Amino acid sequence: MPEQIATGHWREQMTKDLEQILTSAFSLLPEEKAQGARRNLLRRFGSGGARFVEDLKWAEFDLNGRFLRGGASDVSGYATRIVTNSQEDPDIHHIVRFAAEKGCRAGQAAWIAERKRLYWFVPFTPTRIDGFPQQRLRCIAVDQSVFDEIVRVFNADAGLSSAETRVMYQTVAGLSLRDAASLDALAYETKRSHVKSACEKLHCAGQKELVRLVMGQMTHLMSVSGSQAAGAEIAEIFVSRYLADDVRLTVQRLSNGRLIRVLECGPASGRPVLMIHGLMFPMMLFALSGRLVSLGIRLIVPLRPGYFEERSIASLYEHADFIRTGLDDIADYLRQCAYGPIPVIGNSIGGVIAMRFAALYPDLVSRLVALSINLMRTTAGDKPYAAEFRKAMRALTDRPDIFRLVNWEFRRHYARQETCREILLNLFGKSRTDSEVLEGTFTGVPAYALFSETYQHSLIGIAEDFGFVMNAWQSVVASLPVPVILIHGTEDPLTRIDALEEAARRAPDVDLVRIEGGGHFVAISHAPAVWKRIGALAA
Repeated sequence: MPEQIATGHWREQMTKDLEQILTSAFSLLPEEKAQGARRNLLRRFGSGGARFVEDLKWAEFDLNGRFLRGGASDVSGYATRIVTNSQEDPDIHHIVRFAAEKGCRAGQAAWIAERKRLYWFVPFTPTRIDGFPQQRLRCIAVDQSVFDEIVRVFNADAGLSSAETRVMYQTVAGLSLRDAASLDALAYETKRSHVKSACEKLHCAGQKELVRLVMGQMTHLMSVSGSQAAGAEIAEIFVSRYLADDVRLTVQRLSNGRLIRVLECGPASGRPVLMIHGLMFPMMLFALSGRLVSLGIRLIVPLRPGYFEERSIASLYEHADFIRTGLDDIADYLRQCAYGPIPVIGNSIGGVIAMRFAALYPDLVSRLVALSINLMRTTAGDKPYAAEFRKAMRALTDRPDIFRLVNWEFRRHYARQETCREILLNLFGKSRTDSEVLEGTFTGVPAYALFSETYQHSLIGIAEDFGFVMNAWQSVVASLPVPVILIHGTEDPLTRIDALEEAARRAPDVDLVRIEGGGHFVAISHAPAVWKRIGALAA
């Protein structure tokens, strides 16, 4: 008894504290609105039996019932995690199994008693970036918490009780009132009373009209489940094709209103490490998850603007410096997720861009790792191909008709893996280990297909990256407010290691880790040494 009294006093005090917090939180609202908001939150979250809204789970199929993709969408946080392998998520996998065993058709609504949720198959025709649109079915798993959220949003002033929204959910799910009463251990007349009260509050003539109204409101779940995912189709297809076993793709709405697409590799509970990528970063992620699991690292790779891009040239260049815009988005994402300061890796040409990030946001960076940094030109004899390429692409931004044709020509040539092989071996053939990486010696898969598809869909980002490389990068690295580690192969054909040795001598907070015999792809050819060092920084 004393223990029960103590527990009761504790809950009473917690409720009072919560009331005071909510009173302050809603003080800017008109008094009547503030009271209503406070009551709603206290009713939903203030008691021990409150239900928080879980992620909205969904799975997408073609009209033949073949699984295409799935997702977990945050109803209130505007983020969607894309699932290309249904076994990654038990809820999505159950939807896929149900569709395989029971079949699926447009408009079908099935109550899944053992999981206490409704499976609703909604037909739609997605907008395609390329190719012709094909009709699909999206099965949305609607549980009580998601249903309550939808009802609350569209009927905020109705004053519906939890018992009324409960019977509305059961009715929409297809349960009879007798079954609903039995399920909740209530009398049949009690459920009838709840339905009647809900109809009165929502101005419905009867139960059928109530169901029609709520089903119409539930169509909002299509936009919840698809609005973020719609911005990542090219990236999603790429991940599904090459990296499905290693990478998770999330699309999240930031506080500034823009979308950010983020790849994650390694355990979800691992220590976060951010990577600002270069051009050929997908090669690093292939078969990497096992190594990251052993080190306890969660690698976060935001896709920067211009890479695997869905948007038009005009929308990208509406910001004068969209590389800076991309870095601002990464900072917004880290703060939104409460990360930082954390180790930041800049890979290849992303090493120079990561320096800019560290200079802009030192509070988010605990240490900067420049991994196989690519400076584009390190000797007087090198051809200024990067500057010329970027200058030409910039000149074409005012002529989208010509840009499309140039882009098409690039895609036409880079679509051929033989062409990609010739280009890459010409760039990296001086390094024996790089040639072996490209041929698949270390991963079991040649890199040419990954490079081909990355380049075809990332031309604008590559052009901007080439133009961004700083000429006086040594002075920048020397003045960075965070410690810097340069991890570099002694045989890297793109950036000579003696240029880095000079920087390490001049700057007291710069360490150089030499990878003997390593080329540009040391994160693959010498993976144990490289990732062990990064793991130590994360720890």
